[in-house]
Amino acid sequence: MLGGVLQLVYLKNKSMTLGREIARLEQQLAAIHQDNERLRKQILVLQTPAVIESRVRELKLGLLPPGPWQEVYVLSEPGPEEIEVIQPHGFVGQTATIVP
Repeated sequence: MLGGVLQLVYLKNKSMTLGREIARLEQQLAAIHQDNERLRKQILVLQTPAVIESRVRELKLGLLPPGPWQEVYVLSEPGPEEIEVIQPHGFVGQTATIVP
């Protein structure tokens, strides 16, 4: 009988400990969700053309808007005169047709 009572006390204590741990982890998860939302908003702001242009000027990168010869038009359907375009920065573009 004493063993059963001790086991009941142990399980009750363990239950309370796990309950506190769950509450702590739920708070931590809520904080992570808030941080993620804050970072999503920050990314949206940092991706705006105005911020990017400001940063380019600040870092003195000397970048200019693309010239007409750098513009590439992407086709939605393949055509016979397709070429693979390699961007100036080494990024491989999609299949496209250069329109004169």
